[in-house]
Amino acid sequence: MTAPSPTAPSVVARLAAQAARMEAATNAAVDQVTKALPTLNTGGANAALETAVPIPVRGAARFLEELAEHMATHPDALTSGSSLCPPVLLRLAEVLHEAGHPVVRPGCAHCGKIRSDLRQLRPEGRVCGSCDARSRQRETCARCHRDGQRVTARRPEGPICHRCYRADPATFEECADCGQLRHPVVRRDDGRGLCMK
Repeated sequence: MTAPSPTAPSVVARLAAQAARMEAATNAAVDQVTKALPTLNTGGANAALETAVPIPVRGAARFLEELAEHMATHPDALTSGSSLCPPVLLRLAEVLHEAGHPVVRPGCAHCGKIRSDLRQLRPEGRVCGSCDARSRQRETCARCHRDGQRVTARRPEGPICHRCYRADPATFEECADCGQLRHPVVRRDDGRGLCMK
């Protein structure tokens, strides 16, 4: 039986570099958060950041670096309500708000809805999924040929509007409640669809 091989020096060096980067990113983010919220101590800032960016998350150091850099150039990032920010600031503002700290959670730049998952960044700020869908380019439906339709799906023949998509038998399934073949509008916990009666 052979003895396990020792960890290669390059792996040890890489892990040490990752740990050092994570420590530096955490310290920089904690520094910016405590500057923005003087009533929050280092321990509280650390705890909030660990909730907003759990360490096992891939790229956690990069997220913390983005946060620290953004807050260094925008000292009012936690109180301005601006959604022109990295996604990590949305999560941090939510965590701090839930803990009772005086922050202003950024909302959708179009409708103002406050969410921590404003994924789409526009020149005016981050927007929610609904506003993103409403603002997308309108096209001619490949099935009904009506112009100016919002695209709900793309098929081999081209863009499909909402009305044609809902009428497509390929999207139908047996309703878990009434048993009819219908387009599902919601799903139960077990994944089965329910139609709109």
